[in-house]
Order: sequence, then C-alpha cells, then structure tokens
Amino acid sequence: MGLQSGNVQLYSPARNAVVKTLEGAHVDAVVAVEFRGDALFSLDSNGVVVQWDVASGTAQREMKTGLSGACALLVAADAQRVAVASHRIELWDVSRAVRLHSWPGHTAPVHTLLWAADEAALVSAADTDRHLHVWDATPDAEARPRAVLTTDSPVSSVDVAASGSVLAVGEDGVLYAWHQIAVAQRSTDSTASGARRNAIGYTADGVVRVVSTATPTQSLPILRARFSRVGSGEDSVLIVRGGAVKPLFETLSLAGPDGQFERELVLNREPQGNLLLTSSRQTDAEQQLAAQLQVYSEKGASVTDPVAEGVRASQRAGNDDADESARAAQGVPTLADRIKQLSVGADTTDPANGAALA
Repeated sequence: MGLQSGNVQLYSPARNAVVKTLEGAHVDAVVAVEFRGDALFSLDSNGVVVQWDVASGTAQREMKTGLSGACALLVAADAQRVAVASHRIELWDVSRAVRLHSWPGHTAPVHTLLWAADEAALVSAADTDRHLHVWDATPDAEARPRAVLTTDSPVSSVDVAASGSVLAVGEDGVLYAWHQIAVAQRSTDSTASGARRNAIGYTADGVVRVVSTATPTQSLPILRARFSRVGSGEDSVLIVRGGAVKPLFETLSLAGPDGQFERELVLNREPQGNLLLTSSRQTDAEQQLAAQLQVYSEKGASVTDPVAEGVRASQRAGNDDADESARAAQGVPTLADRIKQLSVGADTTDPANGAALA
C-alpha cells in the first residue's frame, strides 16, 4: 500500500496485519505500486520510481522521471521497462534510467495502463474520457496512438487479452469489446477484423447490455469485465454486475459462429433483490437476516427551533439558580458549600518547611 507519507506498507491478509514498511526513498505521496518477482516498484506523485528489495526492505534503484502529477505505473515482465503516466505517458528503460518514448496521452489523468501484444503495445484509459488509446511500444514507435477506441460513456475498467482483444466497461454499465485490435504493427489506415471506424476512432465490435426481465427498459449495469484466463481464452468473458455488497458473477461468450464478436448482445436478467425487503425469492437465511434488521424511520421525530431552544435553556439556567438560593435559605448546603467541605481533609502543610499554612 502506498501512503501519503511516502512510505510503502506490505499488508498480509492472512495475518490481517502490516508485516513490513518500506521507507526513506519517497518524499511525495506514493500513488501506485506493482510487484515483479521478488522486486516491488513504487511511483510517487512527482514521478519518482523506486525499485525495492522486499526481503531486505531496502531501495535498490531510484529513477526520477520528472513527470509531475504521476498517477499510474506499469512494469514489464522482465522488470526492464516501466511506463508512468499522468495526463502524458512515458516509457522508461530501468537499468539505464533513459526515457524511451513519450506520448501525449489523454486530457485527463490516466487511471489504467495495460500491456498488449506481448508487451509490444500499451492500452490506456483516463478519467472522464470516452476513448481508449493503443500505443506502439516498439523501439521505432510513433508519438501518436496506433488506434483510438471509442465508447458512449467514460471508461471505468479495461482488460486486454493476449491476442490483443480489448474489453471496456463504461460508466453507463455497458460492456464494449474490440476483436484483436491492440497490436503494435497494425497500420492505422487498416481496420481490425470487424472493427468499424468513425471520424474519431474505432467503435466496438461487440456491445453487451443487461436489462431487467421485470422492466425491459431498465438497464442493469455491468460493473467489471475480464477475459477468462483459463479454458477457451478470449471467447469466454467474466462479467460482474449487481452491487458491491452482493455482486453477481456470470461467464458468457462474445464470439459468434464465425469467431467474431457479436455486434449487439442483450441479456435479460432478474434484478437483484434488496436484502432488507422480504421476497418470495429470498432464501431462508436472507429472510431471517432481514427480519432482524430494523428499518430506519423518522416517525415521531420533531423539528426544533434553535432560537426557542436557546430561550428555554436560559430559563432552565435561571430556575436552577433560584432553586440553589431556596436550598440555601432552608439550610441545605449549596454546591459551593459542598466544594468547601471537600477541602477539609486536604493537606495544609507547606511541603518546603513542614510548617502549617495560614
């Protein structure tokens, strides 16, 4: 975990504790960390990349990229190259501390960097941006993207298959898919198999939407999606929908009989029930839990006037003073009398000379 203090903490879920703190290398807040083998790479907001030896907890290498506002980090499998990004994206040689490429990037901070095409290409996505960029990461790469992938809403999550196919989930809850488009050497004038290009970039080869069986016009948002890492590979996609408290996972196939992604795939699904509401579709355990929970209600609540409340508080204070005076007249000890009585047993000896105080 990267901290605002510039330290990096290693947390063990099994122990539920921080097992080591790496410190002394970063001055600014650590915004990204990534493991590669026995090494850990960290990036701070001022563009400093540090390679740590996890076993000893010491910094092995420090590289100052000078990229202000850095927010994303990507490390190659051999740990010889790192990509750092703010709005702009830079690719660096780790051992030589030399910048290999600099790309204009996006108009907003980059939130996702992913390798593609055996690390010969990069895919990036940024906050509030409806476009994904595919960058050529080979030595003779150009300073412009190989492809721009367009969606109908800002992109919230991205995944890339080994073949170069790309998945993106928009903030509209729709899944967009491009078939084998994130490759480094594809000409910018040609289109990937099935890809459709407009004036801005390539629209998705396939689009997946989930709608409610109860209300067909109601969309059920997809939260995340990724290609299957086992079995049939990119033909199988895992999607996550529902809510953070009770997510629903589903595997589906995007490819049609010709091996291309389906243009439009609409899934009809039952909406996720509210755990607090009793339903015939809820399990016994869910109904028992719902019965134990108390629904919040403002029934019986009243609105107070601050001015009137202040007046009443003053009146109560005056009444308290009057009661105190009445008790004194009746010979009942007042609060001041009781405080004096508490001092009767106090030590009245001067600690300096042992003499009694006057």
